[in-house]
Amino acid sequence: REVRRALAPGGRLAIAEVHHVNWRTPHALNRAVTRALRPFNTWHGERDVAALMAAAGFATTVLPVPSPALSLTLGRLAAA
Repeated sequence: REVRRALAPGGRLAIAEVHHVNWRTPHALNRAVTRALRPFNTWHGERDVAALMAAAGFATTVLPVPSPALSLTLGRLAAA
């Protein structure tokens, strides 16, 4: 909501979010390390960024990315 307040009409916001460790190791090991580190980090991989942005008044687009460890969400405010 604060970003929405600070942006001008027609303003844009991009959020890139890391969901889990993405080392060159088996996927199961990456997930296990992510779970083990969860108490010590600020990752919130389970949240729906697009829904949060839409609730704040942004028109959202989720862009395809090559890794399940990352998401990229774009938001745009309606022009005045």
